[in-house]
Amino acid sequence: MDKDFECYKRYLDGDESGIDELLLRYGAKLISFIYRFTNDEELAEELMEDTFCDVIIKGVGFLGNASFKTYLFSVAKNKAFAEMRRRGKNCDIAAAESYGERYVEASFADSERSRIIARALGRLNRDHRTVIYLLYFENMSYKEIGRVMKKTEKQVNNLAYRAKRALREIFEKDGLTYEELI
Repeated sequence: MDKDFECYKRYLDGDESGIDELLLRYGAKLISFIYRFTNDEELAEELMEDTFCDVIIKGVGFLGNASFKTYLFSVAKNKAFAEMRRRGKNCDIAAAESYGERYVEASFADSERSRIIARALGRLNRDHRTVIYLLYFENMSYKEIGRVMKKTEKQVNNLAYRAKRALREIFEKDGLTYEELI
């Protein structure tokens, strides 16, 4: 049983600290992840709260066939897509670059390298950006990413390969080498 699921079970058993741990561990990460679909910080925060409401408070069923983190990100992605469809908006992020820069700078160091990487990520298509984010920022395995994105492990492997190749091409167009940045 993973540590996150233990927190979830503690909460279900009446220990409020379980939900506090999960919120501390995943609140900001979910906001950042959801923002990549909505391009709206307030909406991302609201959907993160809705995700926790559904998963924790309403007791939406976690079957235990994936890690709790994978399950949480899957629920968040589905909530973001549903909200964007409800609003009649495209789920792809056209203007993620500015937020991406702030996120990368906050997560790492305020450096030119971070800004370059954030701009490049903002130029990737949604699936490529999602795979890269989950792989490198959330350290998920291909299997976990597949569960979040509802793809097979092989499809995720192919997406990751194409996303890395697309990043390399973006860097080269900007006169940079992939190896010195990644």
